[in-house]
Amino acid sequence: MGGWGEMMAVLEANGELSKVSMLRPHGDPDGMPWYAILLGYPVLGIWYWCADQTIVQRVLGAQDENHARVGPLFAGLIKILPVFIFVLPDLLAYMLASSGKLDLSSITSAEGVVNSKGIYAVMITELLPAAVAIALVPMLNQASGIFNALSDIIAHIAPPVTTVFLLGVFWKKTHGPAAQWTMIIGGLSGVLVFALNKLEVQTPLLEIPFMMMAFYLFCYCVALQTILTCVIQSENTEEAKGLCWNSPLEPLAAKGWSGIGNYKFLAALLIAVMGTLYYFFR
Repeated sequence: MGGWGEMMAVLEANGELSKVSMLRPHGDPDGMPWYAILLGYPVLGIWYWCADQTIVQRVLGAQDENHARVGPLFAGLIKILPVFIFVLPDLLAYMLASSGKLDLSSITSAEGVVNSKGIYAVMITELLPAAVAIALVPMLNQASGIFNALSDIIAHIAPPVTTVFLLGVFWKKTHGPAAQWTMIIGGLSGVLVFALNKLEVQTPLLEIPFMMMAFYLFCYCVALQTILTCVIQSENTEEAKGLCWNSPLEPLAAKGWSGIGNYKFLAALLIAVMGTLYYFFR
């Protein structure tokens, strides 16, 4: 069926090398330019890795602080795999279809538009053995589009959680009431914006990609909590100060395990792997 070299040759011949680039320019048709990833994805990432119950519950249940550190770091390395699971099959399908090795006529309209939702099903039925294909088609025929839809929803609900977490860790003046109202008002604002987009109400919001929407809502929530902190008086401010870091480098003060299990080594490894992937797919 051809390998990586043939796929790259097909993409280059069709002027589609941007399909393997993670650093897209401004005006990217998918709404994912490099600055949208840089500004928007941390909002979603901090919400999930630092505040989502499924992660926090496991951290709190760890044997000790070292286990609590290396668990999410190991999960971060594992989370790289879905990039290849989601992206590479589509690129391979493009290469195979362009070279005549994959028939997309069953999911192509009379106008020549390919229904991308059915690509996985076509690849399964044409490339895998018939027993395997029959078993997988019903499950995967509904999977296309779920990832983007889920990311869109998260982009509207993550900003207030990320805001409360970051300001709670780094700003000693903020307090519980300000955080609570930020969660309420910010959450309702995100739901309202999401509803307006889905109802296709004619507002400038319709033209904002979901990654940039996450960043804009995050900025809104930061401003909201800052104002609420200054306006609302709270008696537990002194108590809350003890929960804040004195410095961004404070979490690195712990010695940790020796050897490759050290959380500092694993964090550096994760950063190096991500940096390498971005360089390779730049």
